[in-house]
Amino acid sequence: MLIEQTPQRKAYSGDGARLPLTSAMAQRYEAIIQTYEQLTEMVLNTLRLEIRCRVICNLTASLRKGNFRLESEALEPDPDIVDLASHLTACSSLANRALSMNDEG
Repeated sequence: MLIEQTPQRKAYSGDGARLPLTSAMAQRYEAIIQTYEQLTEMVLNTLRLEIRCRVICNLTASLRKGNFRLESEALEPDPDIVDLASHLTACSSLANRALSMNDEG
């Protein structure tokens, strides 16, 4: 974004549209952008934390209940690991859809 140094500033967005802004309005506009960037960071950090907690919870449950003797044969996958895999797949597909919607617009 480019803002000219005149009393009536003009802000340029990425598509070339010009917004006539006063100095006070340009500061408010910058503050709104900064607020959305902070919100984005908070949402991403929350999602990362949620995924990490889910991984720890499911792996801990699997290790507690699991039978890891070499003599025993695993007939079916551990349900906690299957649950973890399904949640990670759902998170990945949601992220891909959200990111692809942003790329199109």
